[in-house]
Amino acid sequence: MTIRVALVGCGAIGTVIARAIDEGGAGEVELALVYDIVRTQAERLVRKLKIKPIIAERFDEVIEMRNLDLVIEAASQDAVRRYATRILESGKDLMVMSVGALVDERFLGSLLSMARRKGRRIYVPSGAIAGLDGVKSATMGSVTKVVLTARKPPKSLEGAPFIAQQKID
Repeated sequence: MTIRVALVGCGAIGTVIARAIDEGGAGEVELALVYDIVRTQAERLVRKLKIKPIIAERFDEVIEMRNLDLVIEAASQDAVRRYATRILESGKDLMVMSVGALVDERFLGSLLSMARRKGRRIYVPSGAIAGLDGVKSATMGSVTKVVLTARKPPKSLEGAPFIAQQKID
């Protein structure tokens, strides 16, 4: 059975996800629709894909599209706060990439409650944490040095809780 997906957010993370789907690396998944608040981002992404999904003009098209199984948020914490409840209310499952939005316990509780009422699922991939665990595991072999470079637009960190830098052994 093919899973039909909409992607919200067509930046760096959304591009990786869309390309994986397009190249068959995500299994039986069809990217049916993409949306980005900056339409040129969506257009740029779709040009890179072999199988061209629909480009939504407005977010409501994500909600209104029939036969969508999953909406993948790859936009921002603000997008999660703005759209997650509506996605679940519309009867679609949700994958949250901007997991920092879920630090707000009241918001998370309301999402979980909505998901239960609608019989929907919320997927939260482990992302960077699993990546760091993998790097740590690799050091058990002959790896002596690892350089991990992460790039994030400063605006995407707006509203994120501050966590002091710490060394990972």
